[in-house]
Amino acid sequence: WPAFRYSGHEALKKLRGEGRADSPKIRSLQATVKAEDEHNRREFENLFGCEVRYGTVIQLFHIMSQKFVTAGHAIAKLERDCLRVSLEDGEEGSNWTPCPIFKFQRIGDPLQYMDNFYLEASSKRGFLHISDRPDDAAVSLSSYVKDTFEVNCAASQCRLRLFPYRDGRVHAARKSSAGQLFGDDVVTIQLREHDSLLMAQIAGQAIGDGQAAGRVPQTPGSTIGDGGQSTNGCAGAEGTEVRFASASRNRLRADTMWKIESEVVPHAGEAVLPDRAYRIKHIASGLYLTLVDPANQVQEICLTSDYYRTDERTLWYCVPVDEDAQFIYETTPLYLRNSCSQYWLQALNMQGASLSDTRAACCEDQETSQYVYMVPLDEAVDTTNVDHLRDFRLQFLDLAMILRVCENPSDKWSALVQYGDAARMGLAECMRLCVASGDGSDDPLALDGEGRAENQHLIHEMGILQAVVEL
Repeated sequence: WPAFRYSGHEALKKLRGEGRADSPKIRSLQATVKAEDEHNRREFENLFGCEVRYGTVIQLFHIMSQKFVTAGHAIAKLERDCLRVSLEDGEEGSNWTPCPIFKFQRIGDPLQYMDNFYLEASSKRGFLHISDRPDDAAVSLSSYVKDTFEVNCAASQCRLRLFPYRDGRVHAARKSSAGQLFGDDVVTIQLREHDSLLMAQIAGQAIGDGQAAGRVPQTPGSTIGDGGQSTNGCAGAEGTEVRFASASRNRLRADTMWKIESEVVPHAGEAVLPDRAYRIKHIASGLYLTLVDPANQVQEICLTSDYYRTDERTLWYCVPVDEDAQFIYETTPLYLRNSCSQYWLQALNMQGASLSDTRAACCEDQETSQYVYMVPLDEAVDTTNVDHLRDFRLQFLDLAMILRVCENPSDKWSALVQYGDAARMGLAECMRLCVASGDGSDDPLALDGEGRAENQHLIHEMGILQAVVEL
């Protein structure tokens, strides 16, 4: 975001903190704050969407919490020679300046994806810095991460790199090339000749018994069952099996949404090409389409149970039926070939012209009638709610699993203190999604507006109710 002015807000906050609410200076500062807010609003409207350049003062706005990354005055928890960085509503410490590292980059040059740079606090408190060793902080989405590291503000410079955001955004509408597929598009994969869609279950558990939250990686193709035992393969493994199922006529199902991710970050957002490898991400679970065992003659397909480790088994090529096709469109019939085995994605044991429900697998022989279409979601479809509900579901399941392995009440209480806030916030947000606010109240227990049937159906479909009951 563009940088804001906060001097009036901070002076007013200081006076109120000193208990001088009746001071004549309060009224003067309130007028200053009002003028400051108006200036910030105009600054936002004028600069939002403009090119960011080295030397430009900016703010880092965290979308989920709606707060700014802020360098404070307190000492950091892990590295005591650094200052604490936290998410705040906005103050002088929220302003940062990107600084070039290399001599060929100059102040005034545009900041681009994959650039290396420093981020200096405009309050001259130091540079945004990431600790060298993991911390033991509680993780709200524990199954997404392997380790967490403290972010603080230090005198020493820390090299950063800018990556594009790659989660759950719909990029289907391209006025210049309508219907063409691009990296990070959210699509449905249709076996149109048999009126079926590729889908995967939204089930299973986030972490296994005995695991420290998010600290123990699992291998792709494995899942954790109720007893905490890893199950290699996906046939019968809860939450991992991938199938072709009959398309729903009434509504778009969350378990049929997939995102095309480029293998390398610099290609993110570029046109999908037949000679490039892509990962296919299941939006509702956040997992990737993968092979179980490339050595088998008929290779089973499942979802990875590992959010941060991908290998060649998760890479796929889009091979158009027309060998001369240079680009992929929603009307392009194509085959999906796995990069690891060079086998072809197919529906097994097809009977008749219509499939009600059949398992997907990779076979060595190409079945020419089993071509698929990748159809981008309509521009009006927003996958943000699906992303948030996936995260909330994992929070509930993680906390339930952690509580299950605690042997005594004091350990359970400590776990609730550590992890409870994230789960409570997630539950409140789910309630707000279900019911409209009739009187504008933010209290989820006071909502009395109309029910939102589509969101209620989505919450049920995403396994939120089951996870809440288990918690």
